[in-house]
This record gives sequence, structure tokens and C-alpha cells, in this order.
Amino acid sequence: MYKSRWRTNFIFLKMINVLITPQAFTYLPPNTTKSLFGDNYTLHFTGGQVESSSDLIDYLQGMDACLIGSETINESILQNVPKLKFLSRFGVGYDSLNIKDLNKFKVQASIVQNINNEAVARHCLSLLLGITNNITTQNTTLSRSIWDKGLNISPEHTTVGLIGMGPVAKEFAKMCKFLGFNVVYFSRTKKEVPYTYFNTIESLIKNSDIISLHLKCTPETTNIIDTFYLDLMKGKYLINTARGKLVNETYLHKLLYEKAILGAGLDVFTYEPSVRISSQIRTLPNVISTCHMAAYDSYSISQVATQAINNIKYFFDNKLNKINTLVTNV
Repeated sequence: MYKSRWRTNFIFLKMINVLITPQAFTYLPPNTTKSLFGDNYTLHFTGGQVESSSDLIDYLQGMDACLIGSETINESILQNVPKLKFLSRFGVGYDSLNIKDLNKFKVQASIVQNINNEAVARHCLSLLLGITNNITTQNTTLSRSIWDKGLNISPEHTTVGLIGMGPVAKEFAKMCKFLGFNVVYFSRTKKEVPYTYFNTIESLIKNSDIISLHLKCTPETTNIIDTFYLDLMKGKYLINTARGKLVNETYLHKLLYEKAILGAGLDVFTYEPSVRISSQIRTLPNVISTCHMAAYDSYSISQVATQAINNIKYFFDNKLNKINTLVTNV
């Protein structure tokens, strides 16, 4: 009898080790994260994205779960961290997670949906207005004591074409329409939205002045914006807050450098943190770039953090039906 009670107490008091990598957690009040988890969890912070696989493997040693950012998780990682049971993605995208490998190693994973749509849409709008109002160009020239007003782009005569019409695109479209932009869109199926629909990406680009990407990154959509579509964007502008891998960045760099594509507003890159061709793109004078932080506003961070933490707690409390949203099938 005594032995049985001891085992019960031991299980209850066993600490669950969680690694937390997103930089967003450095912006939260010091005790907030700990209080959201509760007493049964021991937290380990990296302070930001872990860039190398070997470093990530080292960090994950002894971890039961990981609240993860954009780090790549695949077989080469999973085979070296046998204690890992659960990944809670800080955000909605999971193209960095190899679902097949996670299922193979019986590691569950979740994402957080429908919380930061408005924050990302506002960032899209900021990039759009940065382009149409020449904000970056004006800031650069004026900092050099060059007084050259230039000419802004009027919303009333500008068409914004959205490739994809998911939750973020819908919020962004409403903002654009409110400011007087004409809005058109492409999607695999026509949606119940008050905007002109094009059933091909080609026709969408041809009828737009500024193209904004709102697609998930999957094997089917990787490099979907290829040389053919980029050539169609000559004389136009590109905005991307979705995923860098949607675009052939090498050819995008060429056309931006030649100013064939007039400019771009980019929050995402093929290589993050920006290295190789991605780092060359962000230094071009006709590019407004931010470091994959469209969803990083104070409200969204706290809401996504709370849900991502709850997903971990639901997993270890065996309440899988409450998780937002499981992407594995273990």
C-alpha cells in the first residue's frame, strides 16, 4: 500500500522539461511564461532561433517537449533526441517540420491557428504603404541630405492582387479596400468574398500592379512563383509575408537588381536568418525587408504563446482533443 502511494506521488511530482526557442518569449514579462506553464514544468530558453542542427540537438538533450520557432525538425534531429515526445509550434506554419519523420519517431506536433491573422495583415499593409508611399526611399535619400520628393502611388488607380485567399489575405483585402485600392485574388476555388476572382495565377499577375503572396508552403507550392511568373511581374511590385520558399529567390534577386521588378516588401526568405541569396536580396535599395516578424505585436505574441503553452499542457494531461491544432498522426 505504501509503495503504491509513493509511485503515485513520484509520477505527480516528476518535472517535464521543455525547451523554448522563439525570440518572442524574450518580450514577455519575466514570470509570465513560468506562471502559464505551472509548477510541473522546468523551462529551458535559448533566447532565439537555433541556427545549426548540431546546436539544436544539444539543446534538446533530456527534453520532453519543445516550444519551437522556425527551426527545421527532421530525422537527423529526431534520431538523436529519444526522450522528445511533443513539439508545439509557435505559429501556424509547419513547413519546417517533417511530418513523416515525426510520425515515424512517434513525436506529436501542434500549431496555433487563427490568432495572429490581423497582426500579419497589418504588416502586409505596412509593406504595401512603404512601397506606395516611398517610405524607405525617402528615408534613405533624406538621411543623405537629398531633398527629392518623388511621386507616391495612388490607391485609386492601383490593383492589389492576392495569391491565396486564406484568413490573413481576407483581413489584408479588407484593409486595402478601405484605403481605396482595387483588390483581386487567385485561389484554387472561388470564395464568398466581394473581390474579382481570377482562376489562374498568370491572369491574376497580368491584371495587378502589386502582387501579395498568401499561400502555405507545401511540396506543391515550393518555388511556385518561378521564372515564368516572376517575368510576368516586370514593372510591378511583390509582397511576401507567407514563406520565402514560395519564390525562386535567385531569379527574384536578378529582376530586382535590374529593377525589372520595381520593388518588393519581404518579411520571409528562403534562408532564415538571411544568408546566401536571401541576404543579397534584403540589401537591394528597392526592397523593404523585415525578419519574419509580421506576427510579432504585443497582443499576438501573448495570445500565441498562451495557446502554444496550453498545447503542451494538454498533451501531457492527455487532453489531445483540446489542442489547437495537431498536425501529426501518431
